Amino acid sequence: MTPSVIFDLDQTLVDTRHLAHLRKAGSWNQAYSEIKKLKSYDKIDDIFNSLSKNSIKIIIITMSPSSYCSRVIDHFGWNVAGKICYHDVKPNLKPHPEPFFKAVRDYQLDPERTISAGDNAIDIIASNRANIPSIACSWDSDDVATLLASNPTFHASSPDDLFMQVTKFHNLTQ
Repeated sequence: MTPSVIFDLDQTLVDTRHLAHLRKAGSWNQAYSEIKKLKSYDKIDDIFNSLSKNSIKIIIITMSPSSYCSRVIDHFGWNVAGKICYHDVKPNLKPHPEPFFKAVRDYQLDPERTISAGDNAIDIIASNRANIPSIACSWDSDDVATLLASNPTFHASSPDDLFMQVTKFHNLTQ
C-alpha cells in the first residue's frame, strides 16, 4: 500500500479565520466567494509538491462540506488523492475515528505508513483512535494547551516543523 499523509484543512493548511463566522453560520455561498482571498501557510505548497514527487497520497479530512473543501483544493491547485468531509461521516464526526477509518478503506491506506496533521485536539484524538500517528500543528491553533494535551505522536510549532516531521516519517529527501 502507498504511504500517505492525512491533513486537516482549516487552520492546518490554510488560514481561514476570516471565514470562521460564515462557516459556523452555514453561510456557505458567502464563504465560497471569499475562498479566492485564502492563503496557505508558508511551506504547505512545498510539502504537497514533495509528497506528490515521492508518490505519497495526500488525503484531506475536514468537517466542512465537500463543496467547500473542493473549492479550497481547486483554489490552490493541490493534487490530492481524496477527501473525507462532513456529510461523508455524519454523525460520526471528529473526534470519532470514523473519518480516518473511511479514509483508510476508501483510499486503501496503510495505517502504519500513514501520518496525520491537525491543529485541533479533535484531529489528534480521532487520528490516535484510528491508530494513525499524529502531528499537532500548533502555529495557529486556538488552544495549544488542549492540543498538546491530546497526546499527539509529534508536535510541529511551524509549517517548517511539519515539513520536517513528514519528511522524517516517510524517509524523504527534502
